[in-house]
Amino acid sequence: MLNEEKYVVSVLLIGNDMTEVIETEKKLEKTRSSFSEIMNAINDSIWSIDTNMQLEHFNEAFERLHKEIFGVRTKSGMTIYKMIPPDKFPEDYEIVRMNYLSALYGIASNVEREFIVNGCERYFYSTFAPVLLDVQVRGVVVVRE
Repeated sequence: MLNEEKYVVSVLLIGNDMTEVIETEKKLEKTRSSFSEIMNAINDSIWSIDTNMQLEHFNEAFERLHKEIFGVRTKSGMTIYKMIPPDKFPEDYEIVRMNYLSALYGIASNVEREFIVNGCERYFYSTFAPVLLDVQVRGVVVVRE
């Protein structure tokens, strides 16, 4: 606070009790860490995309398998166009894109596909399921076994 001569005569301090906020942040971080540990303990590939068809979450199994099949290292925020380059894998790109679109419209689908992994034919079963929040589709989760 200033007086008439513009000199500081007092200071007003406002304090907020941040205990609840900090405790909530700690619980959230513990939940994130537990979720990540659970996801990485699963041998099936699991990943999700948002409504913009960008990669949100994925486990280590997905990261490993995706690199083996498509030669692409995944990272959060990556679009499916970069995940599965359509110039190199046009059929795979179109199949995945159509399944993502269906799930974004609320329609789950199951797909059996053959991939060449390390020179060997391998067959995978993938489930594309919409992620709902307050009855609106917020993204797609995929499980590949």
